[in-house]
Amino acid sequence: MEQVNPEESFLTNLNKLCFRKNSFFLNEFDTVFKEQFKTVRIYSKIIESLSVSSKNKEELARELGLSSGGGFSEYLNNLEMGNFIRSFKAFSFAGKEKEKTRKFYLWDEWLRFYFSFIKPNENKIRINSNQDLFSAISEGRRNQYYGNAFENLILKNVDHLIEKLEISLGEVKNFGPYFRLSRTAGVEGVQIDLLIETHDKTLTIVECKNSSHSIGESIISEMESKIKAAGFPSQYFIRKVLISGGPVTSGLRKKGYFANILTFSDFLTC
Repeated sequence: MEQVNPEESFLTNLNKLCFRKNSFFLNEFDTVFKEQFKTVRIYSKIIESLSVSSKNKEELARELGLSSGGGFSEYLNNLEMGNFIRSFKAFSFAGKEKEKTRKFYLWDEWLRFYFSFIKPNENKIRINSNQDLFSAISEGRRNQYYGNAFENLILKNVDHLIEKLEISLGEVKNFGPYFRLSRTAGVEGVQIDLLIETHDKTLTIVECKNSSHSIGESIISEMESKIKAAGFPSQYFIRKVLISGGPVTSGLRKKGYFANILTFSDFLTC
């Protein structure tokens, strides 16, 4: 914040600090990681991979061409202890085979921004004197970036969400992203943004949707497909919640499908 000039626009500040030659944040990643870790290259590759999508250890190791053994686990543990990434264990329910898989998520906002926009365009940035480079290079990638950042924001503030949904924290048994890998033929993989399990056998399914367009009734069929694919135990009551980063149609609200529809403004007032 000390580097920001309050008399200039956000976009002007962004270009000056990140997207021009000799800009303040251009070398920030190398500086920070060399202070933290000796072997920057592997840590950098892990972070870069997670900036695209969350993955389990085996997926990460396979993508990087490395063994998923103890040495690789140490890299992941170090990144998690530094709060650069975070892992979530897969949910398990009574009567279901326990799933030991953990998925790793990029947890640091700066790293997500750096690997989304700065690192892939480093050569251009190093010769840019005064162009609005950010607008040009981010076209077509911003929506995906905003969507991932929006989901991360909700996960990082799940305590506020639980309070907003009037769920007693003492009743919460488990929470986090829900995922099931497709490991056998005929078993569909599925991922849900956030699942909150309570001791009264209620599953609150939270869908985070950031969109510049109005979110309408088509999201209902998307949700039903996810719920069907997840195959939750029949004794659980399913409560559905939508957190929208954009407008929601009146038609969707009238359907009453979601127990709660929260806009981003609602979430901020938690």
